[in-house]
Amino acid sequence: MCKVIAICNQKGGVSKTTTTANLGVGLVGAGKEVLVIDADPQGNLSQSLGIKNPDELEVALPSIMEQIIMDKEVDVTKGIIHHKEGLDLMPCNIDLSGVDVSLVNAMSREFVLKTYVESMREFYDYILIDCMPSLGMIFTYCPWSQ
Repeated sequence: MCKVIAICNQKGGVSKTTTTANLGVGLVGAGKEVLVIDADPQGNLSQSLGIKNPDELEVALPSIMEQIIMDKEVDVTKGIIHHKEGLDLMPCNIDLSGVDVSLVNAMSREFVLKTYVESMREFYDYILIDCMPSLGMIFTYCPWSQ
């Protein structure tokens, strides 16, 4: 059974990204299949895992979330990058700031990220979410993690 862990804190600079990356690599070292989701528009997890300019990516977490908000069919594997350390990354970029704002008026807004994560559970032992330092709409997902 896949475990979902959201690394959350409303303060920045408290090692959320470092914890997510290191925990992910450690779990891979223990033989687990791991997806790390960068849920911070700064894209620091994406950059720390080698994505030089996440803002130039065609597919990242914000575009997937926008498709879910618009109730479009989503290829959940599109945009996932396999890292040389053995984990998979769903990158993020600055576009997530706009998605966070659009979630305010979205129906079932608290389920947008959950919908994506639920669709990925069958492929992984662990899904780790690196959250932004905020109490925005994306942050409301954290209590759902298990």
